[in-house]
Amino acid sequence: MQHHHHRSARQPLATARTRAAVRALALILAPVVAATAQECGVMEALGSLPGGGHASSVAVSADGEVVVGYVEVGPWSWRAFRWTAATGMVDLGTLGGPNALAFGVNEDGSVVVGGTNAANGDPRFFRWSAATGMQDVGIAGGGGYAADAACTVLVGDLTLPGAVLHAFRWSAATGVQDLGTLGSLDSHARGVSADGAAVVGASGSPSHPFRWTAASGMVDLGVLSGFDRATAYGANADGSIVVGTAGDPFGPRRAFLWSAAAGAQELGAPVSTWSEATAVSADGHVVVGNAGLAPNGWESRAFRWTEASGPLDLGTLGGAQAWATATNANGAVVVGAAQDASGVRRAFRWTRTAATGTVYCAGAANNSTGVAGRISVQGCACVAANELQLDASGLPPYGYGCFLASRYPSAPLPIVGTQGALCLAGFIGRFVGPGQVSNAGPGGALSLVIDLRALPSSLGSVAAQPGEEWSFQAWYRDANPGPTSNFTAAISVRFAGP
Repeated sequence: MQHHHHRSARQPLATARTRAAVRALALILAPVVAATAQECGVMEALGSLPGGGHASSVAVSADGEVVVGYVEVGPWSWRAFRWTAATGMVDLGTLGGPNALAFGVNEDGSVVVGGTNAANGDPRFFRWSAATGMQDVGIAGGGGYAADAACTVLVGDLTLPGAVLHAFRWSAATGVQDLGTLGSLDSHARGVSADGAAVVGASGSPSHPFRWTAASGMVDLGVLSGFDRATAYGANADGSIVVGTAGDPFGPRRAFLWSAAAGAQELGAPVSTWSEATAVSADGHVVVGNAGLAPNGWESRAFRWTEASGPLDLGTLGGAQAWATATNANGAVVVGAAQDASGVRRAFRWTRTAATGTVYCAGAANNSTGVAGRISVQGCACVAANELQLDASGLPPYGYGCFLASRYPSAPLPIVGTQGALCLAGFIGRFVGPGQVSNAGPGGALSLVIDLRALPSSLGSVAAQPGEEWSFQAWYRDANPGPTSNFTAAISVRFAGP
């Protein structure tokens, strides 16, 4: 789970955050381009508070069901909110002052943390739950930016004498820890791993991104070649992947992704635009952020990036701009702010369209385990996202098998020498490339993430198109009682666009 702040909205306490090594990052990362390919999902506005204006979602629970952030309720007056589909947006109050901004929520959404003002105007940090309401955490001064997955570790900037800012980490066990600098005057914490062990941010002039742990202290992550400054905004669950943005005084900034194995790698953008990576999923598979649209580059669009799809535009709420600030644990939900048709910035939650399929030929013949093999899909049935996984279960343990595909379903067709029936017709293709024929293992299951740009057919590879319906089935070996083979049920999937 990620907990982040919105920085592109340019509001108080506004900032942004966050696969174990993204396959060691040896691959060339797909660039963040002007947002022409759009991700399949739904962006919903989360409403407002009484008298509310501009708003931003800042953090989201692990399952994506609870969103927190802030709403402008008057001139220089902001209120923290907690949103669920059942309650809508709820004002969390203040500690006597005019402002409160939420920047973290725990895994199940029951605890919210953020910054507020005491009655005398002094900045304070708060912890909120339904049982206790808003409570003073006991940290005075500075600004907070992120929290770990349990909301027991807070990070941000601590104001020292002379208006110097130092990155800090706080927990009840350690109290406030000054994380120091990279040899410069200031440092700034902008993100923390879900386990609370790794803090990321920037220090120096020009700034360099850092990763801090108790064991290593503050370590300079380096800057992309061709740039002289960078800031880290977020980290994955264990802090092994860090994301942020690099720049220089004379050109647009570029999103980057760092790992110990590969160092900083550019996520990229065309020369005419800018980009920033603001958050990353718990396992590092999904990065979210923002990019400027070509040719002028001033329009910001939120994107969601995976290795398979590259960066995909999440759309808007009817206006010209959108900013992504955080993603949930598995990267299926993104939150942030987007303009509506009137130009007001609204807090949003974007949810990826989940893959669904229609199972047919469900009366497949029982195999040696006494049951029929089953098939299902998960991920996203969006051609642009390219994240569809086929799963077969109820198979004989340790038997080999593969998946089949066709544009044309059929009634059960018995095949000589096998048990069960083939339920595909036409130009049937087999997933028999490297690594695609696999062993069902002790659990009797097969899984395969398929490339929608190269579905097999008897005529060669075919790219799936939005609106098309494809059917899939698994074939597998068995001994029942002698050597034979069988088929699972079949499933049809209609692909979404654009």
